Amino acid sequence: MVESAMTRFPRKRFTFRSRSKVVAKVGQLVQDADKVTEVTDDDTEKFMTVVSGQEDAVIVLSDPKPNVTIRRCRGCTVIITKPLYNVTIGGEGGHGCSNCTVIVGKVNGSLRINNSSKITAAAAVQQLRPFVTQDLTLYLRLKSHPISERHTGFMKMLPLEGVDTVRGLVEGGARETLDEVLKTWAFEEDIAWITPEESQHGSVINDFTNVVVK
Repeated sequence: MVESAMTRFPRKRFTFRSRSKVVAKVGQLVQDADKVTEVTDDDTEKFMTVVSGQEDAVIVLSDPKPNVTIRRCRGCTVIITKPLYNVTIGGEGGHGCSNCTVIVGKVNGSLRINNSSKITAAAAVQQLRPFVTQDLTLYLRLKSHPISERHTGFMKMLPLEGVDTVRGLVEGGARETLDEVLKTWAFEEDIAWITPEESQHGSVINDFTNVVVK
């Protein structure tokens, strides 16, 4: 299903005088919140779109909220045609994705990839943040130094040069859908906010410590 936001539990008032009791109570609330998957918070709905639990699907988000989260998806192609603030692929607690392709244009904030494997993504982003990931192929225009948090396995970073780049990432029905979307999507304009000279060029990266973004 495609959800419109993540759930947040109602805030509870604490009346404990003991700090240790407060810490214990907070921990219990966090555990309880992790068990909830339905959307209930109206404020959060204004800012986040969630794609969850899809398999072998082609999903087009033409008018998502400023933040998009893709989780628990397998074998999917997700095409996002509206500039965003943040994109998150995967998540903790079994929310990771695998064998997915995500195509975005302009991302003013971060592309986060969390607990996921065999992900292909294309975007012009402010920042890249992989966390506990494996086997990533990323076509990017990247404005700042990547921040790696416990990345393991192979990562390939290539320049995002334009429409021809993204058309080569998908095939079959996904290619047909993308071609239809590109007729009305000013993709070249979306990614032009970062020039090709500023992006990461043709590197195979296993350790971000020595990466210099051109």
